[in-house]
Amino acid sequence: FKQLAVSLGHMVKLTELDIASNNLKEKDALEIAKHIGNCVLLKTLEAESNEFGAKGVEALGQSLKNCVKMRELNLGENGAGDRGALKIAEAIKCMPNLTQ
Repeated sequence: FKQLAVSLGHMVKLTELDIASNNLKEKDALEIAKHIGNCVLLKTLEAESNEFGAKGVEALGQSLKNCVKMRELNLGENGAGDRGALKIAEAIKCMPNLTQ
């Protein structure tokens, strides 16, 4: 999975990513977070029903601030906790087109 996450850094034209229900863990979310910020055209991220935990969701929230074209974002059922939820809330402020 690490190779996929690393390749995100080179997918600058990626508009949709569905990694939902893949039994991904915190370490996977941290790896994704390192690279997904380069996907500035990303409009849809389906990443629900994994096991990212608070640290993983927090890291994703920080990186997703660069994804200003985001329209659909689903990180539910990942054990985000308060810290993760706050980071996602901060990221959402940078996503004026977000509808879901």
